[in-house]
Amino acid sequence: MTGFDLGESATDDETEPDETDAIADADGTSEQDDSRQDEKKADDKTEEEETDPRVEPAFPFSDDLRESWYVRDEIVTEFEDAVDFEAKPLLREHGVRNETGREIQDAAIQVAKNNPEELAKVILQDRGIDIEDDEA
Repeated sequence: MTGFDLGESATDDETEPDETDAIADADGTSEQDDSRQDEKKADDKTEEEETDPRVEPAFPFSDDLRESWYVRDEIVTEFEDAVDFEAKPLLREHGVRNETGREIQDAAIQVAKNNPEELAKVILQDRGIDIEDDEA
């Protein structure tokens, strides 16, 4: 039984094509040309479009999910109403028209993070514990 002939082994001075080497398409353009055109289009955006906080969300989308949240339906409805009828009008007053759900959720968590006492008070209240009785 004979083995396969793999040909001569490569030497150090022989190099494989780099991923960044251009691959010509049928029309004579290359993948590099296409990526350069895409970069140029991105560069053509004005500074204002790229950095205007009224246009761009506060942070990019991510598929990274932290954990599931189990919230009562009536609380979700009240939260959505507060966002729609109170928070969004304030955003509109400041020229923000494209807020995203992830921004709203992130902001809600930040509010809770920045107000841990209020967070605890809501939990105590929902459990029927009167904290004024405990303080006396």
